[in-house]
Amino acid sequence: MGQPAKKTDQLQELPQVSGKPAGHRILILPDKVAEFYDKQGRIIRPTSIKDQEKFTVVKGTVLKLGETAWMGFADGRHWAEPGDRVLYTRHAGELAEIDGVEVRIINDEDIFYNFSRDDGE
Repeated sequence: MGQPAKKTDQLQELPQVSGKPAGHRILILPDKVAEFYDKQGRIIRPTSIKDQEKFTVVKGTVLKLGETAWMGFADGRHWAEPGDRVLYTRHAGELAEIDGVEVRIINDEDIFYNFSRDDGE
């Protein structure tokens, strides 16, 4: 059985975008929602897919951190690092396209769960 991928390997697989988020902002690669098509080529989303969409649009991968991310909080420690899988507030930030990649730019405080950390930080 193979070993799990290291975080550095996962970072190399993520899309590379130019620039850096300003201040306390975080650049997120949102998860995509699966689409299904009918015989005429129209997109259909059964109820179960619509229900899934409610959850998948708030899950993504951290791409980049702004220089002052989480510095305004008591200990200033980062809640997430590039490559971490996170949940964030549903209507947080702005959607944008940078270098052909659809991303979401959110405030640091909008991340509320980190799947990649189990160290209590």
